[in-house]
Amino acid sequence: REMGATKLALILSILQISAVVLAAAKGGASTEAVEEFCASAASATPGKHVKACIKHHLALADLNSGGKDPHDFIVDGLKKARSELISAMNFTEKEIAPRTNHEKKPLVFHLAVEGCRDAFKISLGYLDRAVDFFSKPDALNNRGPIQKLLQELGDVIVLSGGCIEAMAETYDSKLEKVIDEKLVMVEEMTSAMDAIITTLTQSQERYLLAS
Repeated sequence: REMGATKLALILSILQISAVVLAAAKGGASTEAVEEFCASAASATPGKHVKACIKHHLALADLNSGGKDPHDFIVDGLKKARSELISAMNFTEKEIAPRTNHEKKPLVFHLAVEGCRDAFKISLGYLDRAVDFFSKPDALNNRGPIQKLLQELGDVIVLSGGCIEAMAETYDSKLEKVIDEKLVMVEEMTSAMDAIITTLTQSQERYLLAS
């Protein structure tokens, strides 16, 4: 029974990503009714109440995302993050890495660039796995992979965000501003990932407490 409750919490939580994140970002429909509705459904006998709760989530997600299925919303968001990450990787290779040839650049800058190359590649692999996972129709039924993916998406935030700071701080002051501006795409991407993870975690905790 405990496993069933956890599995159900994950299903409802992931569906809530679309509603909560989009509503907060776009000023869309209020999610208070959804949260209250699901909290009451959690204490009810699984069945039509839970199905109604899920249906309510889907309706709100549909309202806010222009008709997109929650799966599509998640996958589209991850693909956008992947695209921004690739842009940051390309910028690093074209604009930043060549500067390591300058003898006056400190060793810490060389280390930062190499570290960022590795971090970006790892992050890209994590995002690829997340896209592949959430593209499958039965994704919401696999609790283990979801937990692992959440951890990996959290790592993307740490790795990519750390790269921005490391490369910017090891530049001279004149070029630091350039990096801050050019790699803002990664900051936006990691902020989006953080919002998704936070929303998922908090909604799951609320659901489990309500049950």
